Amino acid sequence: MIIQEEEKELNRETRRELNGLSEEYRFRATNPSNDDLAQLEIIRQKIHDKLTEKFVSSIPSQDDRDFKCLSNLAKARLAHGKANQSRIAYLIHPSTGRVEVDNEMMEICCNFYQALYNVKPIDTSYWSELFEDITTLNQNDIDLLDRDITTGECFEALKALQLGRVPGDDGLTIELWRFIFPIIGGYFIKMVNTAKDKGQFHDGFLNGLLTLLKKESKFTGTMKNFRPLSLMNIDYKIITKVFPEELYMITYI
Repeated sequence: MIIQEEEKELNRETRRELNGLSEEYRFRATNPSNDDLAQLEIIRQKIHDKLTEKFVSSIPSQDDRDFKCLSNLAKARLAHGKANQSRIAYLIHPSTGRVEVDNEMMEICCNFYQALYNVKPIDTSYWSELFEDITTLNQNDIDLLDRDITTGECFEALKALQLGRVPGDDGLTIELWRFIFPIIGGYFIKMVNTAKDKGQFHDGFLNGLLTLLKKESKFTGTMKNFRPLSLMNIDYKIITKVFPEELYMITYI
């Protein structure tokens, strides 16, 4: 217990040092002089050394690695088995029947999801009737939603995300985000609030990887036997967790 408390205190001290270095770096990086440029390189190296030191101290001992190795092997075999269950060996084409060639199966998949996600005609004449009895926001609620998102809100949202989830196309995991957020949080918040004010995020922010999970029902050779799953980047997940919290605040005040 004493060792754990010492480790926690050491981690807190490391975070304080990293925050201090990060604040100094941001201060000097604003309209830097020649002396500031030299100091920025020194600060950058200090941050690198601190992160390296923290990473090395977090590496488990040989006994821990041996113990975890068996656990990871079992998990890998389980994941491999699940992956094989989602493997598509063939599909049924509406006109040609059973198809096993990759290109032809890909065509069936594309046609299926294009038909599924294509924009459908909408009768907007019912909208006014639908929204007739919905309560509108008062000015206080509007001001609350329009305020800038804070670093604390995003960090709390990040800590609430479940560990071990598969990341999006950038490959950055939740564990890594928790590690680097105290350093990059200020820049992240600036990006988020700028996008919020402009009404759109940068290109690629909403990109996701689409994977397929086999449903429990018997496979009948159709894409309906698979459930599409979008793997989104962690920065996107942080924002989608913060916004509902804000809506919850004005709904239950």
